[in-house]
Amino acid sequence: MPTRRIFVNSIDGPVASVTDTRAHHLCHVVRLRPGDRVELSDQSRVFAAMTTICTGNTVEFSLIEELPTPQPEPPLTAAIAIFKYARFEWAIEKLTELGVDTIQPVIAEHTDKGLGTAADRRLGRWRRVVYEAAQQARRVAAPLVNEPLRFTEALGAADRSQTVIFDVESPKLQSEMATGPLTFFIGPEGGWSEKERDQARAAGIVFAGFGPLVLRAETAAISAAAICRNYRTSGDASNGKS
Repeated sequence: MPTRRIFVNSIDGPVASVTDTRAHHLCHVVRLRPGDRVELSDQSRVFAAMTTICTGNTVEFSLIEELPTPQPEPPLTAAIAIFKYARFEWAIEKLTELGVDTIQPVIAEHTDKGLGTAADRRLGRWRRVVYEAAQQARRVAAPLVNEPLRFTEALGAADRSQTVIFDVESPKLQSEMATGPLTFFIGPEGGWSEKERDQARAAGIVFAGFGPLVLRAETAAISAAAICRNYRTSGDASNGKS
């Protein structure tokens, strides 16, 4: 069984610790005990460590050695139009497992008005979801989850020469597009509006699709990330990121 990976705020010296609610979780849910070996990450380095103290509000670790970390891949950003929260949270959890570096929630024209209005209040929860998923996936760091943006704002913030919009009835993504830094956009339930498509075309954005089938938003997001991940790890550009 793989050694559990735990994120800590900092690693300074031979000892690191976790406190408060996260310590309670490690003690009473994970059931970590003194003597258990773990891996600790401060979001940039990874260390083998031994659990030395585990109480209700503090878990302390003794560092053993620094572990090698994989070379980073070109950054991958998922700009996902917001859809029903339970499915959206499931999607960003899986995007984390697939190695996405940044998640940009997008308020599109077809995003449910109530979901878009309340999106800012969900940001803390979304960040907790990806934080836990990143530990489970044994990543070095959790992805960033940005504040929600309107479609036009998100499009303007992306590098237009390295952006692709997934949409129905579009050709499949070319492998050379997916091997460098990339932002991919996934639409909401109901898809992109004609206005949004026209804005993207006017900006010279590449359109791509998944073939003849119409996918649900969360399926499309995960499929896009998996396709990009495959291109990154199947050729010369691959350097797997944990």
